[in-house]
Amino acid sequence: MSKIMSSITVVRHGETEWNRRGMHQGMLDSPLTARGREQAYQVAELLQHYTFHRLYSSDLGRAAETARIVGTALKLTINFDERLRERNLGKLGGLTVSQCKTEYPEIYEQYKTGDPGYVVPGGESAAQAYERSIGCFEELAVRYPGESVLVISHGLILSYFLKHSLGIPLGQKIRFTLKNCSVNRFLKGENGWMLDTWGETGPGGRNNLTDPAMIH
Repeated sequence: MSKIMSSITVVRHGETEWNRRGMHQGMLDSPLTARGREQAYQVAELLQHYTFHRLYSSDLGRAAETARIVGTALKLTINFDERLRERNLGKLGGLTVSQCKTEYPEIYEQYKTGDPGYVVPGGESAAQAYERSIGCFEELAVRYPGESVLVISHGLILSYFLKHSLGIPLGQKIRFTLKNCSVNRFLKGENGWMLDTWGETGPGGRNNLTDPAMIH
């Protein structure tokens, strides 16, 4: 195993009202539910078993609220970075799957193909969101060598970092659970990134959604 140079732990924000209603969020925003806030407090308790030197977060409301709860518990100042925002879903933002199929059937079908280069009208492509977010993660690893950085972000951004770390092509369809307020730890060594922890939620998984989101 190569020498560990730095680590980045990524936590997805807590459950939101739109998560509960099955709506696409993108760069639009929805407040945390009572359960989402509870998840944030629970993961903050779990994270106290780790040592972190820095806290970074997306500036979107749901991530920022989660970060404030975590940051207060860990006594860390939040650094907001727009590059950690969720992918901009343009016309599909704020709609359920059923509404997407009814109002924008062609756009939604193209979106569901998983084509990394497809730009959702009014939004961005997966490749664009991947480039900006991975650029941020790589920059943090270089900026803080030997340190452990905690990041609060979003589902698709987390899935991009997983693919980047494991060398999985962006357009390849894979299935894995993606839980609100779970702990996902990545290590940067001399030979690149490796996945250390995925989906940790503590004893009993108390802060999971009943039905974890599935990313395809």
